[in-house]
Amino acid sequence: MNDIPTLLAELENASVENRLTILCDLCKAYWYRDTHTARKYGEEALKLSDELQDKPGRALALRVLGAVYQFQGDYPLALDHYTRSLTLSEQLQDTQGMAASLNNLGNVYRLQAEYGISLEYHFKALNLREKINDKPGIAASYNNIGNIFFLQGEYKESMSYHEKAMDIRDKLDDHWGFAASLSNLATLHFHLGNDQDSLEYERMSLSIRESIQDYLGMATSLHNMARVYAARDEFEKSRTTHERALQLRQEQGDKDGTISSMISLVELSQNAGWKKNCIAMCKEGLALAEEIGAQDRARQLYQVLSECYRQAGKMEEAFEAQTRYIEYNDRIYTEQLQRRIAFLQSRYEIEKKEQRAEIYRLKNVELLLANRKLEQFRNNLEELVEKRTRELEEKQEQLLHAQRLATLGEMATAITHEMRQPLTIMHMQAELIKMDLQELNPPEAVLAAIDSMFIEIDRATDIMEYMRKFSRRDAEEIELIDLHSPIRKSVSFFLEQFRNNGFTLGLDLAEMTPPVPVNNQRIEQVLVNFLTNARHALILKQEEDPKAKLDATVILRANPDAEGIVLEVVDTGIGMTEEVLSHCLEPFYTTKDSNVGTGLGLSIVRGIIAEFGGQLTIDSVYGKGTTMRVTIPTTLSQEHHRESPPQ
Repeated sequence: MNDIPTLLAELENASVENRLTILCDLCKAYWYRDTHTARKYGEEALKLSDELQDKPGRALALRVLGAVYQFQGDYPLALDHYTRSLTLSEQLQDTQGMAASLNNLGNVYRLQAEYGISLEYHFKALNLREKINDKPGIAASYNNIGNIFFLQGEYKESMSYHEKAMDIRDKLDDHWGFAASLSNLATLHFHLGNDQDSLEYERMSLSIRESIQDYLGMATSLHNMARVYAARDEFEKSRTTHERALQLRQEQGDKDGTISSMISLVELSQNAGWKKNCIAMCKEGLALAEEIGAQDRARQLYQVLSECYRQAGKMEEAFEAQTRYIEYNDRIYTEQLQRRIAFLQSRYEIEKKEQRAEIYRLKNVELLLANRKLEQFRNNLEELVEKRTRELEEKQEQLLHAQRLATLGEMATAITHEMRQPLTIMHMQAELIKMDLQELNPPEAVLAAIDSMFIEIDRATDIMEYMRKFSRRDAEEIELIDLHSPIRKSVSFFLEQFRNNGFTLGLDLAEMTPPVPVNNQRIEQVLVNFLTNARHALILKQEEDPKAKLDATVILRANPDAEGIVLEVVDTGIGMTEEVLSHCLEPFYTTKDSNVGTGLGLSIVRGIIAEFGGQLTIDSVYGKGTTMRVTIPTTLSQEHHRESPPQ
């Protein structure tokens, strides 16, 4: 309990900022002594917080002033102050302040027997306190939850929460809180009929409160012990204990507690058959009740006073006291009813505001979702435009490449036509030279040199003829052919290139393979692509490992799984990574420089093989090599039969 004289002295010399905190402390110090004075300091603190525009200070002032209205029984006003304090704390993101406000709201609903709502607020407060690990706050929440279960008659649940609160307070060395938990457990045992356990817990609580000089707490423990003694018909012990509690409350200026002790002493005297001083004590209590405006206490006192007069044989005074009791009873009932109505109206207004706020929030959420959808649509539209633009650019690039390839084919035809005549003349001139030299009987070396000229001229002629046939577009009909011939022609075209690079190009052709329906030039185009890629892969592997054995082999065999053939080109080159392998059949995808490849080769090859009703599979391991495998059936299905497959 705060030392009031010390606080008043500090207030005299306090700065403006510190004055607000001291005013709140003074308000709390007068809660149990004088609610009128407490209210004065609370209102002054609230006013000062507005002047200073101190939001945390205002939230605190609203809480302490709300407690004053709670003690005065003005629950709607208390709820209003606590709710405003909670709103401010939420705006400030003050978790501790939010928990305190929720705790106070729960207490008001408990006083109005709204136990379900009260528990809801206390559990919310507990949840916040657990998040910030506020151990004293957690213990307070356990204590409040235990009190509500007690009021609902759920004593087992109540005891569980009070024991948890006591355990935390014990670990924190919170003597004041630990003593309060012991007192709560004592009350529980009393209601369970365990008088001796109740006394033991209360005696431990009293001992701790004496050690920390918590005089009001001591009075509470003594009051509870006296109640147990009275239940055991130990009236004299109960009287002396009540008198000790009364003395402590009078010394501490606890007027409400003083009245409570007086009522207990008068009721004890009536039960024990003592009549001395009962009427005087009731009158003294009534004067205090009038002073602090405690109507409920006055109502209780008039009731016991009426019984005192009746036992004393003063019927007229008894009737008058009973009349005053009924007046107070009616007045309190009317005021409680009015407060209840006001409370319900307040709740209705709050819920209506919350409902409007929720509707507004939902509308904002709907608007936010609509904006997000619009933004997503914009993004999708931009992505779609970018995608379509890329596709158009790719189509344009494909068209340009197709034009270049067509031009290249025309150039190849023109070149072979132009080169054929010079090569024919060179061949004829070489024959004339050889004939003339033979008459002169030249050395064998000269004749051998002329023979090599014939070989190279024939080789150049064969290459030109191969290029001419390869680039032709007028003979693409599909017919049954033996693949040995186109394979050997394609390999002979590359033998010299492989040899110049130091690579081996081999053949592994099965003797007996069935003819398959293909186009001769198109199958050569497939082989040229495979061998070109194989040579490029071998060159890359040579750069990486000059000592590696590098070769490529063309394999032809009958298909063991179906009627047809299997054609493979196997190389020990650089191979492909998984990423390259997954994209290698896509148009324009290439790992070569732009001046080396177009990225169209394998995509065209796949199309050609599909026209023959065949399939292309690729096996490749980076660093080890690649196998290009083509399977072609011996018969062409109707859906694959076309007279002129696309270029």
